[in-house]
Amino acid sequence: MGSDVQVGKGILFGINPKTGQKIEIDGVAGILDSAKVMHKFEVDSIKDESNFTAAQIATDPHLELDLVWTPSGESRQAAADGVVFLLPLGKVELKNFKIDSLNGKWSYQGDMALELNKKQAKLQFKIKKWDDPDQNDALTTVIEG
Repeated sequence: MGSDVQVGKGILFGINPKTGQKIEIDGVAGILDSAKVMHKFEVDSIKDESNFTAAQIATDPHLELDLVWTPSGESRQAAADGVVFLLPLGKVELKNFKIDSLNGKWSYQGDMALELNKKQAKLQFKIKKWDDPDQNDALTTVIEG
């Protein structure tokens, strides 16, 4: 597949992979249609005696990523066989995004949906990655036994 051609200023265009390899999610076979990332955190507000916000504390910063895929395979049956529901809080590994912070270990957070209609099927789910690498490692390691 060829590269996009740009003139003038360079822009981040589409969901093209960083290298010549396609974007991958371990255990999910298909074509990535869209990826929407949000930076989130918890906010506690401290009010003064007049009930106005005097201070705020932000904790637990993380990224949430919504992914939409079209299941695909070498055949229609292979595409259907590739539709699997992820384990709750299971580790999801992303590879080959141009934006490095999107690559690496994520935690599946539920709400996986398979949309079937008169066109191609769509698989959608949400994953989470914490800003602190130690916290992210701990929360993407499944405890066994």
